[in-house]
Amino acid sequence: MSHSYAAAMRQSTVIAERFKSSLMAAILPRANQTRPQKILDFGAAQSSTIACLQAVFWGRLTVLDVISRAREINGLLSDEEALDQRARVLEDSFEPCIGQAYDLVLLWDFALYFSESNLAWLNDWLDAMLSYDGVAHGFVCHNATRSLRAKRWGIADVDQLEAEKESEDLPYRHLRGVLSRTLTDFEIDKSVLLKDGRLEFVIRRRQAR
Repeated sequence: MSHSYAAAMRQSTVIAERFKSSLMAAILPRANQTRPQKILDFGAAQSSTIACLQAVFWGRLTVLDVISRAREINGLLSDEEALDQRARVLEDSFEPCIGQAYDLVLLWDFALYFSESNLAWLNDWLDAMLSYDGVAHGFVCHNATRSLRAKRWGIADVDQLEAEKESEDLPYRHLRGVLSRTLTDFEIDKSVLLKDGRLEFVIRRRQAR
């Protein structure tokens, strides 16, 4: 059995939870777009995401699949004795996407795998990946006393997200304020509370005032 077929079979048998999203519809490329758009998915690109984008999207979807390595990357960023290994892993993980000027980056839960001291790296990666007018979408916590289960996220429709639960909780519970402090080149444009306690957000580059 091929890897892609096995993955498709797994996705077809896992029950996914649906979440209403008032933010996604505003940031997905429109059918009347005048140029091809570029989207970067930090996850593994669920089959629902691919199906939805095929219906509404003209352009290129790049699948980074770096969430699967997020715990490892966070550990290497904190380990000053592993500089060579860190350099190799970061190059393998991010180098293909640097300077590509994506219109939309789907972070999902990526920020919740990183300690607050390491979130500055995410600021630098987004600065090197996003176009000038590009946006990033993701989640943080609304209540730091409540743990959140890791999930595999996808786009079911322009105003619907879907998620499959993982077996572990997310390691960090960052609030909106942590994101504002650490992503110094960006600002939260909008945020909405989801039913599972996540705060869905969209960030854009800070504008000169």
